[in-house]
Amino acid sequence: MRLLAGGGQRGVTRIVRSLAKRGYAFEQSFNQGATRAWRMALDAPPRDLTLQTFSGAGVRATHVLYQARPEVRLTPRQRTAQRLQESFYQRYIEVGQRAYTTKPTPRLSRDDRLVLLIGELEADVNNGGFEQYLDNKGRRRAREALAALRRAGATKTAGMLATAMAPGATRGVLQRLDRQFYRVPEDLAVLTMRYLERRRG
Repeated sequence: MRLLAGGGQRGVTRIVRSLAKRGYAFEQSFNQGATRAWRMALDAPPRDLTLQTFSGAGVRATHVLYQARPEVRLTPRQRTAQRLQESFYQRYIEVGQRAYTTKPTPRLSRDDRLVLLIGELEADVNNGGFEQYLDNKGRRRAREALAALRRAGATKTAGMLATAMAPGATRGVLQRLDRQFYRVPEDLAVLTMRYLERRRG
């Protein structure tokens, strides 16, 4: 995150090239607008290491994903979850590009706003915890995100955010919430997209 803030996307690209010289061969797997992603396949155990960055007007985010590559067929339920996750993150990227541009754009729809608010929360808490999220976004936006989480049915995460926003919440409380968020995460992407599908139905 410090590298992205200091050198932008070019700084991240330079570090990826430097890693390649040391034998860590990342290949670019996504390059659209303000978003870049690089992926490296690991053999033992078979996993994918993905570095994803977003750098737009007023927002910067970095995700590092270390995921197992499935060696067996996905169940129908798992395929549905994967489809919903991919749909959510693609939509979050697209909405973010419109929301953070300096050019005049049409007002976001209610559904797009919900995706943006939940995606922002997940990205910021993953990068630096609830303290970073509240510092970056402020309490007014956090209250919007809280309402969005409740509409989507993400009750556990909503409870964590409500506690983080409570008067007198100490740094120790926020750190405990961070650990809880990382240890037992709700699948915010799946919950959000299922909620939107119900609304359309």
